[in-house]
Amino acid sequence: MRKIRFINAEERYIKSFWTAFDNIASEKKYLGTARAFPLDITTKYLRRSIEKKVPYIFAVRENKVIGWCDLQPKDNSTGSLGIALIKEYRNLGIGTVMIHKVFEKGRKYGFKKVFLEVRKSNKVALEFYEKLGFIKINVIEEGVKIGNIRDDVIQMEKEL
Repeated sequence: MRKIRFINAEERYIKSFWTAFDNIASEKKYLGTARAFPLDITTKYLRRSIEKKVPYIFAVRENKVIGWCDLQPKDNSTGSLGIALIKEYRNLGIGTVMIHKVFEKGRKYGFKKVFLEVRKSNKVALEFYEKLGFIKINVIEEGVKIGNIRDDVIQMEKEL
């Protein structure tokens, strides 16, 4: 994890975030889309999140976003978790650092609970979330459909 900085989302990293998002989405394994959303839409989304001080962490290496973790408001007391890392930075503890930082920010933001959705086929993430204390609350059969890829979506939650 040397030389990796964990920072609040900043506007100057929007293009780098968008590139990382597209990289991860193109794997068609972890996100609900095969490509990043258009840059202008991503820019508006991130600017709004930054303005509202939504808990949002970027993992940055050599001035490039390699991952992110955020809690978007689902309701007044619940944050919806998003987390992703570029392939070569997975399983190094970076996700754990990001998630704990975003949980701390989430508590300060006023969240009492965290909600997430994860693909059933993503066994590593399911195990990770269970170790963090998340419990399964629902299954959406074939909740992800990207081309010919179909996967169930597991919904989970955890008290902060």
